[in-house]
Amino acid sequence: MLAEAGISTLVIERQIFPRPKTCGDVLDPAAVHQLSQLGVNVADLDGALPLTGMRIHHLQRRSDRVWPAGPFGHNHAYSIRRDVLDHALITLAETRGVRVLTGHEAVAPIVERGFVKGASVRGPDGHITEFPARFTLVADGANSRFGRALGTYRNRDWPYATSIRGYWAQQGTPSGGPRMNYAAETVAARVNLYFDLTGVDGRPLLGYGWAVPLVDGSLNIGLTVLSTSHGFRSINTTAMLADLARRVSADHRIDPQSPLGPPVSGRIPLGGSVGPNGGPTHLVVGDAAGSANSLTGAGVEYAVATGQIAGHVLARAFETHDVTVLQSYPGLLSERFASTYRRGRMITQLSAHPRILRPAIRHLAGTSRVADRVWEYALNGSARQWPQ
Repeated sequence: MLAEAGISTLVIERQIFPRPKTCGDVLDPAAVHQLSQLGVNVADLDGALPLTGMRIHHLQRRSDRVWPAGPFGHNHAYSIRRDVLDHALITLAETRGVRVLTGHEAVAPIVERGFVKGASVRGPDGHITEFPARFTLVADGANSRFGRALGTYRNRDWPYATSIRGYWAQQGTPSGGPRMNYAAETVAARVNLYFDLTGVDGRPLLGYGWAVPLVDGSLNIGLTVLSTSHGFRSINTTAMLADLARRVSADHRIDPQSPLGPPVSGRIPLGGSVGPNGGPTHLVVGDAAGSANSLTGAGVEYAVATGQIAGHVLARAFETHDVTVLQSYPGLLSERFASTYRRGRMITQLSAHPRILRPAIRHLAGTSRVADRVWEYALNGSARQWPQ
């Protein structure tokens, strides 16, 4: 958006791609829609596997659901590895005139009289270079060191999530290599979700596990647990992931003892729990602003949406030569997301007690009008379109 308007735009990325990331590799209809607003047609990406819906597991019960279409006019969803999606996004940015520096870390903001004027950047050789900028967009993820240097902090009274995932080869494929013919046949190409996670004391946890087939024949297995769960601080997510892999091994023909690599885990701030989300010359987006879904921890569509909103604000600031336009950003985020986040926090807090959580999960895993409404919120909560 900015680069296309002739504004010099630089992306500083600490990672060298492909990078490991705690992600279920699912793009639900909301994420597919949001990416299409950027010009990314997920269906056209190599490695995108169409997902017909979800299979919900709760104890011995199973139920199938299609993706709720919401306001998008479609209910298309896909699984796609994050390295493929990352490559598509970087390629798109560079095609539109963005300069991307990977393997470079923005270690500290340049601040003059309270105004952010760019960033000090450490290159691969360890050398520090200063990159001046009129405006700075903070998008360095859940553990945002750059954001904290500017005073951002997480509201500790609000929930957060912890997630972990790993990869396994299906049908004994030793490397998870190309298995296109198998992927087309696999378990109706659906996401399997497990809503009967328990802690060490046997009590239910507010969270879910997943098993996601990928077009290369591998299986992404992982889980997310919310911090409002009883006994949350004592859970061992690595052990829980191993248990889940054993549980799904027969259905998905994997060897649970032979993952394709070590698991990746991390904490996810939720529901706009990180702030302030801007200043006189900088804005904060994505996980750095704690923008992920309050119930599911899903973040792709929220990261793209907050980035789009920030882009419109910055474009307006350049157009009008008026830095005070940035002051509209918090209000625009609130207009778009506040009610969604508020409902999510209410649901997670009400569901925290095991006596409430058990019947709540049972209803969610079944078919009822209440379950339909919760699913619609969980998957389409950020659905209101932002103008192009």
